[in-house]
Amino acid sequence: MPHPNRAPLGAMLLLTACQAPLLPGEWGPFRYFANIRSEAPMRLLPPVSDRAGNVYVAPGSESYTDTQVWVGHLDGGWSGPCQAHRGTTGLHGFVGRSHHKTWLWAGNGLFEIDGDSGTCSEVMQTDPVTGSELFWLGVMPHVVDRPSRETIVGLVQGTVDLLPSLVVVDLDRHMWTDIGTFPALDAEDVYVLGVGADVVRHEGFFLLTWTAAGETVVEAWVVDQDGEIDLRLGLDPSLATLSIDGFFQRWDGGSWLALTTDGQLVAVDESTATVSTVDSFAPAGVQILDGESFLVGDGDGTPVVAPMDASGNLDEPLVWDSAVELEVALSAGIRVKDERSAPWRNVQWDDVQSALGSHTLVSSGALDDYVEGATGWLLA
Repeated sequence: MPHPNRAPLGAMLLLTACQAPLLPGEWGPFRYFANIRSEAPMRLLPPVSDRAGNVYVAPGSESYTDTQVWVGHLDGGWSGPCQAHRGTTGLHGFVGRSHHKTWLWAGNGLFEIDGDSGTCSEVMQTDPVTGSELFWLGVMPHVVDRPSRETIVGLVQGTVDLLPSLVVVDLDRHMWTDIGTFPALDAEDVYVLGVGADVVRHEGFFLLTWTAAGETVVEAWVVDQDGEIDLRLGLDPSLATLSIDGFFQRWDGGSWLALTTDGQLVAVDESTATVSTVDSFAPAGVQILDGESFLVGDGDGTPVVAPMDASGNLDEPLVWDSAVELEVALSAGIRVKDERSAPWRNVQWDDVQSALGSHTLVSSGALDDYVEGATGWLLA
């Protein structure tokens, strides 16, 4: 039996390479990987996978400064936890993947997690020229995976630097490939309010604030994969108080959309930003599902989705049938493969609930594309 103050946690994989495609609301094998001291819903991100099929799980939040990562291997078994955190700010999220690796932005550090070994290593903790400590203020959540190299764009500042720099990092060699000058030379106290990525267009999004000559400045940047700022948009200084939950999402090249921690919907297009209140249900996050944009959340105890257009305009919320069917089926109990140590064995879980969020599949974090039409979730 688990410790009374610890919840058993399993990763629910909705599809594996050896199975036929699943119908909406069906699931694949459940994998039991750890006991975590907490009660559901927990400080957890939705699980992500690399292209080889390894699965990565990280507990944490913006206010939690001790991030650990577990790796579920494609051929079975789990590694970890390994430590992946530096600094006094919390966990931001997974920012990209390749064939057998994923990358995590946590605190002031960028971390590489190896799917083969299950180890965590930090990417460029110090400046290779000055030796000063580097702080990753913002990371574009998209790794560009070329045949010759894997790169990511970030806003980085060293302890000896007056201003941060927008950089492109070679993730294989852990070195800069491009370093850009911060466009506001009189800026002080630069802070990143939120980031996002359009993985189809290889574009990133940064919402930033700083002070200049005693005045508050807020700007939105659209950045390409080579670290060049394609759009620089000045916004109302009142937006400097926004607290973004998760990453900005973008559908069909339209507005950049995200929720604040108090449930307001933020939409930034090429000319302005709007902040609106959602009254029809309790929103949890923005999701891109089957190529369309939705706001997901809780409607009177039921998981709901509200379709959005490219500008962030909401339709009426709809019951998320797949999530409802899944929760009903889970209430009957599940068989879970306990892979925490050899020999692996099947165990029965009866009182099953979502380990994160109010409902299964409802989260502020983007859902992972394990394969087309299938994702993963965490249960307790």
